[in-house]
Amino acid sequence: MKTLLIVAALVAVATAELRQRLDSQSVRLDRLAARVEAVSDVLQGRADASAAAEGRVDALNSRLDAAFGDGCGSGEFQCGDGQCVSLLSVCDGTGNCVNNADETVCENPLEVGSRWVGNVVYDYCTNRRPEQISLEITDFEIRSSFKSKAYVDTKFILESNRADDSKSAVFLSTGTYCFGCRLLETQPPESDNLALTCKFDQGDSNKCSGYIIRAASGEKCAKFAFVKQ
Repeated sequence: MKTLLIVAALVAVATAELRQRLDSQSVRLDRLAARVEAVSDVLQGRADASAAAEGRVDALNSRLDAAFGDGCGSGEFQCGDGQCVSLLSVCDGTGNCVNNADETVCENPLEVGSRWVGNVVYDYCTNRRPEQISLEITDFEIRSSFKSKAYVDTKFILESNRADDSKSAVFLSTGTYCFGCRLLETQPPESDNLALTCKFDQGDSNKCSGYIIRAASGEKCAKFAFVKQ
């Protein structure tokens, strides 16, 4: 009987020690996992900050190019190092820029099903005077024979919410997206010959500067600031 009691006591002590060791190991593993997660968060934060900073630099360069020119002619793409290549060669699968920049701008910001809302900045020409335009992408096609542009189908919803009169109108249109220009151009959906274009801000694919233009002359007569929803 004494032997059994001694054995039972030893087993209990051994079990307690084993449980204590396992608990200690568990704590160590938890601490290690927490440290790994903390380091991962720091690295991700730095990566996000780096991407954001790069986006701001791209946006600033785009504004400078718009104000002072980028040194390239009409129908040309600025590689970023002073070299210019044809817009037709952008995203064709062959790097024409020495730094391959013409093959790094092939991101599609206009996914099928995406929706963009633009609020009016100024409007000097439309009859409807919309306060807001919703732009929906219904089709986006890149043809193998001509990869520098995509063919886009769109739906516009024009909304005016004045206190005395609230109206909305829906229009369908087709157009193209130029990868090298980062520009969406659509056809006039009505007989007034007014069309919508949207220029994507370099470094931010969630925003574009929308303009209503007179299709015959290219004159900008209204502006809407679009943000992806």
